[in-house]
Amino acid sequence: MTYGMPYKGSKSRIAEDIISRLPPAKHFYDVFGGGGAMAHCAALSGRYQTIHYNEPAPLICRAFRMAVTGQFRGEDRWISREDFARLKSSDPYAALCWSFGNDLSTYLYGRELEPLKRTLHHAIFWDDWGLFAERWPQLLPEAQEAVRGVTDRKQRRLAVMRLVKRMAGRAAELNNLQSLESLERLERLERLESLERLESLERLQITSASYADLKFERDAVIYCDPPYEGTICDQYGCLDFDFRHFWHWTRRQKRIYVSDTAPKEGMAVIWDKLLWSKVSGTNNAARRELLMIPEPRGGIQWEIQF
Repeated sequence: MTYGMPYKGSKSRIAEDIISRLPPAKHFYDVFGGGGAMAHCAALSGRYQTIHYNEPAPLICRAFRMAVTGQFRGEDRWISREDFARLKSSDPYAALCWSFGNDLSTYLYGRELEPLKRTLHHAIFWDDWGLFAERWPQLLPEAQEAVRGVTDRKQRRLAVMRLVKRMAGRAAELNNLQSLESLERLERLERLESLERLESLERLQITSASYADLKFERDAVIYCDPPYEGTICDQYGCLDFDFRHFWHWTRRQKRIYVSDTAPKEGMAVIWDKLLWSKVSGTNNAARRELLMIPEPRGGIQWEIQF
């Protein structure tokens, strides 16, 4: 299952692995909520009565709240390169659904492919075939027939995907679309819409605050996925993140679990997994995800489940 919003560094692929290794409790705190994959998975796991999603970056927190409350339902805007530059810092839909690799800063499509993807967007979302007719008039009847009577956007996307693959040999431009990655934006939107089911959870609490300002309930599991040192993360508001203070803070907490890519002094690794990147140009980039706890001291008893 895919959890949370489309988001760079999302824990969606390993959310179940991590949640299964955390103890049950009354409260679950996702301190650096990001795309909400961990909060989403924790909510569906049934192991926690109250889910606390906290994201220090206001734009991302607003995006999660909008997703949960169904505010992305029916969203079908085409965001051009110029629109993206203007909106990326203020519009969650533009930032999340139209950025390359969900980095919130780089436009999703290359300049040479943007017109092709705009053409398909008009046809799939708006049933507007004007641009399609101008670009591929000989293919128009077959394309319209492929989606005739299909109103569900996902099914229209799949229908057009099959159509483009059939038409690739008759329109050289379509070869550039490969497996129709041009429509991944729709898949991102569907992920946002899937979070609407959480709206009915009275036990879901959403905040935007610094980790140091949070007050934790007594019976709680605290999960942290902080910014990673050495990464370019200005769009996530962590250029001035005090890593030394954060790691000192973790060692003062009880029942806290931290994700990172490298071992830290004073922290014990309790689980790790190698993940291959889906956005690497060479398709061979990998990172090791670690789950750590402060090394036991002072008689603290850790509840670890393997």
